[in-house]
Amino acid sequence: MKYTIKVPKPCNEKWSEMTPTARGAYCSNCQKEVLDFTGKSNQEIERLIKQSKNPCGKFRQEQLNVPILSAQNSKVSQIGFFLGISSLLTLATPSYGQDATPKTFETQQFEKVKRELHKIDKPNDSIRISGVVSDTHYPLPGVNIHLMGTHYGTQTDYDGNFSLSVSKTMLKANPILIVSFIGFETEEIGVNETTGFLNIEMKDNGEVVTTGMVVVERQSIFRRIGNLFKKKHKESCDE
Repeated sequence: MKYTIKVPKPCNEKWSEMTPTARGAYCSNCQKEVLDFTGKSNQEIERLIKQSKNPCGKFRQEQLNVPILSAQNSKVSQIGFFLGISSLLTLATPSYGQDATPKTFETQQFEKVKRELHKIDKPNDSIRISGVVSDTHYPLPGVNIHLMGTHYGTQTDYDGNFSLSVSKTMLKANPILIVSFIGFETEEIGVNETTGFLNIEMKDNGEVVTTGMVVVERQSIFRRIGNLFKKKHKESCDE
């Protein structure tokens, strides 16, 4: 089944003036928590809406008023696909004698690999870069922090704090720290071995977002059939 998310009556309260919470922000005007859906997938949005009673949410414009396929329907399709694959595997798998012995992973080899892994990025070879991210009023939780072009990354906690351990070798190249969060301008900060505690204040980028009471419109099978007939009729008229 498909559904559409709408916010028919957007809230007039500015998101930047709301009090941050673990899941979004608290609106003093509505006196309730506004869930931040801007960085969520369709499945995550569907799950959170089902778990909440009459939720208010913050959305990007492209997330609203568009048909979305329910995750439950997708799951049913995936189950059917995997059942079909498992049936084929059952038919295609040859039988072996009972005397066949399974191969076991050698303990010595495992310990060797384990020792090699411990040699990589030892604490003594790394430097911890830490700081706090905020807007003009409050700390920002869930901000993405990563070094440009590398796998090093983390997110700010509820109080806007972050800590990132980076190898000294990487820092010798004076990498760029990327600080990004939906609704704010991305910050780029050069870091090295002498970088101290970072106080990062993000600026609103003026991106259009909508906050307010969430309404989910589910499209029934009858409505979908009706829309299909309308589409076919329009195509025949155009011809």
